[in-house]
Order: sequence, then C-alpha cells, then structure tokens
Amino acid sequence: MAAKAPFNVSVIDPDEYVKRKGCLPVTSHSVYEPSTQLFHPDGLFSEVIFGQMGSNDRLIRRGYIDLHTTLINPHLYKQIMRLKGMYKDVVAGKKYAYFDKEIKDLAVTDSNDPNGNTGYSFFLSVLPKIEFKKNASIQRINRVNTVEMYKDRLFITKMLVLPAGVRDVKVSNGRASSDEINKIYLALLSLAKSLPESGTDDPMYDVIRYQMQQKVMLIYEYIRTLMKDKHGFAQGKYTARAVVYANRNVITAALTTKVTSANSPAIFSMDESEVPLYQAMKGAVPLVVYHLKTGFFDNAFDSQSNTVLLVNPVTKESSYYEIDDAELRKYTTLEGIETIVDDFRHTEFAFEPVLIKLKEPVVIEGQKYEALPLSMVYDYNNHVTIGKSYSDFADSYSKRETYKDILEHTEMEIDPESFIVEGSSSIAAFGMDIHPKDFDVIATSDFIKEFKDQSTGKVIEDNDVGIKIEFKNYTLHITNKGWGIKNDDDFNKFKQENAIKITNHYYVSPAQMCAKYAALNRLKDKVKLEFLNTIVPHKAYYRPITNVEMCYMATYTALHDKCCTVTRYPVLNMQNLVPCKIHLMTTTPGRVVAFQTAPGVPSIELPEYPVIPSESAIKVALKQSMSLHPVTLDYLDADHDGDTVSLNILLSDEATKEVHEFLDNKISLLTMTGDLIYNLSSKWVVPMSFLFATSHKITQ
Repeated sequence: MAAKAPFNVSVIDPDEYVKRKGCLPVTSHSVYEPSTQLFHPDGLFSEVIFGQMGSNDRLIRRGYIDLHTTLINPHLYKQIMRLKGMYKDVVAGKKYAYFDKEIKDLAVTDSNDPNGNTGYSFFLSVLPKIEFKKNASIQRINRVNTVEMYKDRLFITKMLVLPAGVRDVKVSNGRASSDEINKIYLALLSLAKSLPESGTDDPMYDVIRYQMQQKVMLIYEYIRTLMKDKHGFAQGKYTARAVVYANRNVITAALTTKVTSANSPAIFSMDESEVPLYQAMKGAVPLVVYHLKTGFFDNAFDSQSNTVLLVNPVTKESSYYEIDDAELRKYTTLEGIETIVDDFRHTEFAFEPVLIKLKEPVVIEGQKYEALPLSMVYDYNNHVTIGKSYSDFADSYSKRETYKDILEHTEMEIDPESFIVEGSSSIAAFGMDIHPKDFDVIATSDFIKEFKDQSTGKVIEDNDVGIKIEFKNYTLHITNKGWGIKNDDDFNKFKQENAIKITNHYYVSPAQMCAKYAALNRLKDKVKLEFLNTIVPHKAYYRPITNVEMCYMATYTALHDKCCTVTRYPVLNMQNLVPCKIHLMTTTPGRVVAFQTAPGVPSIELPEYPVIPSESAIKVALKQSMSLHPVTLDYLDADHDGDTVSLNILLSDEATKEVHEFLDNKISLLTMTGDLIYNLSSKWVVPMSFLFATSHKITQ
C-alpha cells in the first residue's frame, strides 16, 4: 500500500477556489422553476450548478454567491474580533476611533474628534495597517499568527455554497423542507442583490455590508458546529480517535505510601505507568479474553452436555450442574466473554463472586440457589491458591514433602510407637526454622515408667498439667494430661486420629497443633501459629473467587512484560508520546501475594492483587484512573488538574521488544534536548552527589 501524506487544514480563498474549480454562481431565490417540480437552474438546489440528483457530483460540487462588495474572511474576522473588544463596536458603527500611527492600532475617540471615524468601510480601510500585539497568552499568540499567516486571504468577494447533496430538499407527507443553512444563504443573497452589481465599497452601504458580514459568520458557525468536537462530522467520520483496543483516561496522582520497602514488587518505577484493570482489559481485549477462556472456562464448561463444574457453597466440593444455552455461550464464546470485560464499567460488578446461573435452581441443605460459584480461592496471609474442591485442596496444602523427622538420627532407644512428639519439636519437624531445647511428648504408660526410673533423670514436676523430667542435656515434658489422655487406649486412639508419622516417629498433626495454639492465644505462640496457618487449611479462608480477582489473574498473565504508549491529549509537542511498561492496578490499596494455581505448584508473586472489601476494615476502591510517574508527566507537560492521556497497549512482540530496548538504553534517561530527566544539570548534580559521598575537596 502506498504511503499517504497527512492532510492540513487552511483558510480557504473563495476567489481562487471558484476559479480553480469552475464553480457557478447562485443568483435566484427560487427553488423550482415556475409550474414545475424541476430545480431552478440558478437556485440553491440547481442540478446545473451542483450536479444531478443522486450523483456523486451533488455531494462535492460547490456554488458561490457574488457579494458585490468586499467582506472579511469569516475565520479571520472571528480571530480579529477577539483580539480587541472595541473592534466589534467600530465595525458596527457604535464607537468612533482613529488609527494611531505610534501604536499602529486603533484608539478610541468620540464623534467630536475630526480624526475619528466609524463603520464597516472605515475598519476595512485601516485593517491592513494594524499591527496586532502579542503577549504571554498562547491563545492570543495563535490568533495573531493565524491572521498574519493568511493576510493574503483577509478579504473575500464571494461566499462559497455547500454542495446541495448535504442540504437538499426533503419531501415528507407532501411537504418540502430543507436544511436551516439554506435560509441563511437566501438572506445573504438578498443583501448582496441590494448592492450595485458592479460592486461597491461606498460607506453609504456600511449597514448592509455589516449585515452581510453577520450572515457570513452565521454560515461559518453553522458549518463549524457541524464539524467540531467529537460528535461533529469531521472528528466523528474522518478524524475520530476511536483506535481499536485503546482508551483515554484522566491522570491522577499515584499512591506513594502503598509500599513498605523499595524492594517491593509493587514499587512504582520511573519507566512504568499505573494502568487500571478495566482500561488494561479494554486495551488488550483479545489477549484477556483468551486467558479468561483458557485459564478459567475451558476446563469447567462442557459444551456437549450443557453442564459446568461448579462449587457447592456448603460443602465447598465441586460437581457438575446443568445450564442453559445462553449461559453456555456467555462463557465459551469470544463475544460472550467480552461482555465480562464490558461489565467492569459498573464498579460493584468487580467485587461480586463469579456465579454461573443454573438452568433450574437447586436446594442445598434447605436453601435454594439459582447460581453457584465457578471457582474458589484460598486466601490467607497474602498467600492465594485457586481451587475447585476443598478436600483436594486440603490434602495437598499441608506440604508434607517438606516434613522432616527430627528424631531420626538421635540415639534414643525407646520404641517409636510408644510416644508422639508435640510442641515446638513437632513444629520444627513440619519445617519451621526453630530449635527447641525442651522435648514435649504424649506417651504410653510404659514410656512414662521407663523415663521416671532412669537414674539420670529427675522428676521436678508431676501435676494436672503433666510430668516434667530434667536430664543433663534437655528437659522432657510428658503432656498426656494436657491433651486429656488418661490411659493407653486414649493414647492409641489419639495416635490413630490426630498424629502423623514422619519416617520412624509420630508427631501431633499440624491441624491439632494449630488448634491448640489458637485456643491458648498466647503472644509467645503467635509466630508458631502464623507458621502453622501456612500448612493447615481453614474453610473460612476458602471462598468464591470474585470478578476482580479472576480478571486480574487473566490480565496480568496477558500483559506480563508487555508495554504501552501514553499520549498527551491534546498533543502539545513531539515529546507527548511516551513508551513505558505497564504496572497493572486493581484496588487502592492493593497487596503483594504469593499466588499458586494449585497447592504444591511453585508460586508466583503478584504485585497488585486486589483487596476484597468484605475482608478488610480499611476503605477499598477500584482503581479508576491512570497514574504517571513524575518523569512521564514532565515529558507530557501534564499535571493532575484534569489532564487526560490516551493509552495504547502494544500487543505485538516486536513493538514490546522495541520499547524494552529503548527503556534499557541510557538514552531513555535524557530529554529531547539532551538534558537529564527532570532537567537536572550535571554541572550541579554530579558535584553535589560526590559532596555527600566524600569529605575531600571537589575540583572542577
């Protein structure tokens, strides 16, 4: 495909355009020829001037109205009138003025001043002599520059008429109607016909000329209104910024207190932009939909039988339930899954659990359910694991592969079947980095008798709590009474139900140890309890996954290591396109979690996992707007007073690679003028840095 040059918009010269295009004049007020339904050949809808009805010519050919005088080009007239308030009154004949040769501009006077004058003709006579002054206002500078640029097109003697095809007569219920602009054209034509056909600039016609200028301005503003803004014809049809998979966002300040350490993965780097989850999903719909489908839906939905694997909210176990065709399409087709992305425009949707509507309601333990959870998450102490069945999850959660028999290499010659290790020694066996000096056990009567009879051991305590025997290198606690074990039958039952065997020895199960420390609720046991909770599952932490969690997981996977471009809106300079990495955001605040797709699977660190409001006493909100690093703000000449940026996520590997190479290069630390970012001068920064690093004198 051949490359196309960009187009420019300029002030039109009607006389040049009429000559170049061979436009024909509109001279008649009549719509139709007398006694016919044929358009008048010299009228506003002439097929001679504007082309045959239904033809392409009728949409592009213009006519013109001969003004029989000189007026100011409407676009330039508007700019000039805004440069000085008195100009409008002088043109309208309401104020007198004279041309001051020193300031080269009009100065106000009154009707008694012999040098004073007023009216349309007077203003046009001095207009070419006026030298418009500039000041610090960018708007004024632009207006003055526009007038100076188009001085050769300052005056017009013809007014172009829009193609008839865009303002044609319409017949409805036997009545003809046409666009409002046609009435303005006819009014201008009537005023032009009241002037001599040979043309005139005589001051006696100032009132008519002023009225003509106002009609020209009405036509100009009418067309401009149709074209301007995002709903106008030009932007809406030809220059729309509706880029596929891109969006525009308001800039807000980043939350600087969200991290506890500079080493946190949630740190906001200078080469990143904080992108809200919804905007990220909309900017990368194809990738996000793919990861939602493959990561959450494909393994749950059976299109052959219209069934889906869902979770029983009471037992928290999964089984298949029947759904209807509409629900199946929503979660198995690309179009359906896109509706999940679109639903994020409603904030409350994000925190709702992912529930699948059933074909028929089910009753579980007396309660009717019309929808059931798709998946569950085990969410405890910033460790998150996704699952379907609590029993399967609990079996693998205990991490038994990490357990180690700490008594395996001891020289104890006592039968391992006669005692069960508990307390700190058991927790050490489960993997906690702890080195207990005491030794706590639950034991048989033979074990207790044997230890009491040993001459090296001294019984220093024997009460309702238990037995304490002190040896040379350690202290033995026999804790049967504390566990309610009164005889060997109780011991054997406890060993069978509440103990696990690691290599050769028995240990009280992690679940029982966790329950014990939770019941004691002692400050000194807090660390032990926190460790046990990482290997002992609790149903209370096993809950339905929410939409924000599911979409965050899919979007993070889709955009991990991807980049984007941030563009200032409106663009002000060549620096207003900034490539950067994506820092995906969910809620404020968010949290860093260790995430697993299943227990036992290596975890990955998710830097901005959402906080669910029901689980936290702090106020939680869904991140809605982008936050840019101060470096990026500086590039964009933007701030936080409502400025907006356009976000374009780079989906191709080639584009992402290009951005990474740029950001990894030292040149990304420089501005376009070669200065360090933040405009820091090495003349001061480098010496000052050394000043704080050394006590020696710094020389240039």
